[in-house]
Amino acid sequence: HISFSLKMLQHVRQVDGPQQVTVFPVGSRILAVGEGDFAFSEALASAGYAQGGGQLIATALDEEAEVLAKYACGAERLSKLRSIGAEVVCGIDARQLHEGPLATRDAFDRILFNFPLLPVTAIPGHAGQYDVHLANRALLVDFLHSAQHLLRPNGAVIIASKDCFPYSWWRIEALPQWSRGDLAFAGMLPWQYTEYPTLYAGPCNVNRDAVVKPTDAVVYVFARASS
Repeated sequence: HISFSLKMLQHVRQVDGPQQVTVFPVGSRILAVGEGDFAFSEALASAGYAQGGGQLIATALDEEAEVLAKYACGAERLSKLRSIGAEVVCGIDARQLHEGPLATRDAFDRILFNFPLLPVTAIPGHAGQYDVHLANRALLVDFLHSAQHLLRPNGAVIIASKDCFPYSWWRIEALPQWSRGDLAFAGMLPWQYTEYPTLYAGPCNVNRDAVVKPTDAVVYVFARASS
């Protein structure tokens, strides 16, 4: 199993210069949730993370027909993922991982959610700015609660998000206190201190018209407090 060292993150926070941390070690069994156009999953697969079969499972909230309708590159990208050896599962709610079709799968070393953002259709039309913040925080609380059930004992949950308004208002690092489990905040890494930039340059489509560029992005890492 691919363990995650909390001491490693502590060390990185103490050094003065850039130091890369390997968030996705070679050989990791990875679950990607909340994929929009599957660009990042394609990057992982192309970098060799799907070799061996079953090592990379890429999921989206949309059903496959919706993915194909939303994204011009959808059909080609899903075909490429499958041809490389990744598994694609659509219609997966990141808040209910432990209750859906993935519940009986072997556990994962890494569970990642890049640039989480609720679909516009999930927010009531009369909702105010603070209601939107709370709704997205609730999404991530439920995700953390669900993800721990599919995580190997020494695994890690990864959330990549923007370090600017409004995303910084979500206080992602504080969410484990409400997620009803044993996950703890392990650390926050600047995007450029990880292998993310070498895998993927962005932008990330989280919905048809919701493009997120990885500038000013940070990577939040969560692990079991005992790891």
